Amino acid sequence: MATVFGEQATPAVQSGRVETAIEPPRSRLATEEFARYLERVTAIHSRLSRMVLDGDGLEAIVTTLSHLLDRPVLVQDRFFKLLASSDGCEDDLSVAEAFEDSRVADRVKRIVQEHRPAQFPAAPDLGMTRARVMAPVVVGQEMVGYVSILENDRPIEDIDFTTAEHAATVLALEAMKERTAFEVENRLKGNFTEDLLSGSYSDERSMLARARHLGYNLAQNHYLLLVEPDEQPAPHHRRKGELESSRLRNDLEEIVLGFVQKSAPGSIVAPRPHGVVVLIPEAFMGSTQQAIETLTSNLHSRVMQVLPEVPISIGIGRLCKAIGDFKESFSEARRALDIIRRCHKQSQVIFFHSLGVYRLFSLIEDRTELMKLAEQTLGPLLEYDRVHATTLVRTLGYYLESGRNLESSARAMFIHVNTLKYRLKRIQEIARLDLNDAEQRFNVHLAVKILQAIGHEAEL
Repeated sequence: MATVFGEQATPAVQSGRVETAIEPPRSRLATEEFARYLERVTAIHSRLSRMVLDGDGLEAIVTTLSHLLDRPVLVQDRFFKLLASSDGCEDDLSVAEAFEDSRVADRVKRIVQEHRPAQFPAAPDLGMTRARVMAPVVVGQEMVGYVSILENDRPIEDIDFTTAEHAATVLALEAMKERTAFEVENRLKGNFTEDLLSGSYSDERSMLARARHLGYNLAQNHYLLLVEPDEQPAPHHRRKGELESSRLRNDLEEIVLGFVQKSAPGSIVAPRPHGVVVLIPEAFMGSTQQAIETLTSNLHSRVMQVLPEVPISIGIGRLCKAIGDFKESFSEARRALDIIRRCHKQSQVIFFHSLGVYRLFSLIEDRTELMKLAEQTLGPLLEYDRVHATTLVRTLGYYLESGRNLESSARAMFIHVNTLKYRLKRIQEIARLDLNDAEQRFNVHLAVKILQAIGHEAEL
């Protein structure tokens, strides 16, 4: 049971509820005892602050704090990914999912709202084998992580609460310093990837040298992934929309970076205007298609787990075997995402080489000829939609993409099956089509796919 300088903790802690930090117990301590308490807390704070100024780094700060308190200490980012830990934390390192559990999530929310430490009881079934005091690390108004002081052979004490709060302040300073360095590195990396993906460089040798300067080896083959939200925040206030979009992009970059650091070391993760691009060495993955498919699927699952409210897709271009391939691969990943969105699909992992007929259409630069081909089959229907402001071409697309399944296509369009049947009858009358004829149906489906591939306004 936790004690407060010899006194029992409140029943709230014993029953498993979160207990926020207790005020310094001066009224319950002798003046001399309180002076020793204050001196120790101040010494710990000063020692940790000096380590930040001296640039000792996060690992050293955590190790020192653990030594000063004689307790295990660990630090996690805001997504509960482990950043640093001391000795003695081995049994509590894989508990990121525990803090997303409904039984713990409310407690986490409370310490974030109050900006104060709290005690978390042990939850062995969630992987938390020991009780802990956890404090949020906040920079300005932004949550950047958590510091936890774990119980060992001694019960939790007041000084653990106070020290956790001081440690969170010190770690906020460390986070600010690391963020500045990260932003500088990100600018260099962003400029490098922008030149690489756009082909804006004088010669390949200079790009290889720039890559080496950043710690990357572009002489080996790479897979290219483009990770983007399918929709951008669009609130009425323009500046608010820009801030939300920037925050989403930063969150996405942090999640992707955390994943590849663990699952694909040596990868390049760089920001894009609306998402991130990832360059993964083939040497790490292996040359099998299954390997890259598994990794991209796992990455997509992780992103959707952390950001379930935001539909996000991943486009993958060709394998980059030379410097010049990166531009083409990025273009392919971009087109893959564009095409699936024109087909009204979200939360997809799509390889450019798997696009089938869409891939052929995207490679034809003369869109006028493609449009003429579509109009030969659907011209009357396109004209009817334009004049009457209807969406019969889109209805036809849903119907054919569903394999002519009335129920699923009606459900996708949020209309009644009888409404769909009426529309299909009008479509055949206007365009003089027989959708039961296999050849006509093939030509119609091909025309619909052309409209989707070129982004015709009737399909947007």
